[in-house]
Amino acid sequence: MLPERIEWPGQETPGIEDGDYRVRLTGRYRHGPELEITSPVVTVDTAAPDVVVGVSPQPFSPDGDGRNDTVTFELAVEDSSAIEYWILEVFDPTGEFFYDVGGRRNVPDRVVWDGTARNGERVISAEQYPWRLEVADELGNITVVEDHVLVDVLVEPFEDGYRIQIPSITFPGNSADLILDPGDPRGRQNRQVLDRLVEILGRFPEYSIMVEGHAVNVSGTEREEQQELVPLSRRRAEAVRAALIERGVAARLLSAQGRGGRAPLVPHDDESNRWKNRRVDFILQR
Repeated sequence: MLPERIEWPGQETPGIEDGDYRVRLTGRYRHGPELEITSPVVTVDTAAPDVVVGVSPQPFSPDGDGRNDTVTFELAVEDSSAIEYWILEVFDPTGEFFYDVGGRRNVPDRVVWDGTARNGERVISAEQYPWRLEVADELGNITVVEDHVLVDVLVEPFEDGYRIQIPSITFPGNSADLILDPGDPRGRQNRQVLDRLVEILGRFPEYSIMVEGHAVNVSGTEREEQQELVPLSRRRAEAVRAALIERGVAARLLSAQGRGGRAPLVPHDDESNRWKNRRVDFILQR
């Protein structure tokens, strides 16, 4: 009796490697005649897609000034089987979903992104945004590539001048001690951000710069605002001002003030996003 179904274990067969094969079925009737049938090509593919990703420029600067306003992901994908799907995801600095793009079958040679989230939000200055590319072939083999895309210091028009907002200048909790120790990861980040900020500010030699400290008002009370946040944010702004002067920015151009939690970017009770409120702003005016 001829079975309805025959399963072949593919690579479990001794001597079988990835590649294209044909199956030949030979049968003989009881009364003598023989028949032979050859199948269409059967592909054995146990290898995940070979994926190479290039990202440029790094950092990119989506502030509309015509310089490095978009970032390009160059995608090179090779596989013995057809691609089933691909998806590129970008996450914010806290790991929350920010942007995605993908498709089925053909993977494009490049993906160009302008730094805008699915909800219309824009990337934030001097931050790292993790990305993840997943590519799967039609046989279920999957490759995942992960890295970060770097955002430059962004300058945006504001009132009669410009504004720079940077949450990634960090301090210890309830402290105005600006960490600059190169042996500390936070110190290395602060030094890199400040050094780049000085380069950017050099484009505006005729502008005065107000350094504003901003904080998160967790309690929502005026007492916390006046007694804690305004003094703390002022001291932090003064620490950043001093660091800029040490890096060559003219002291006469720099002033500092503490805004506390009075100018939040998101509601202070938004636990997943209120990190954006703990920041330093730079207001540039002639």
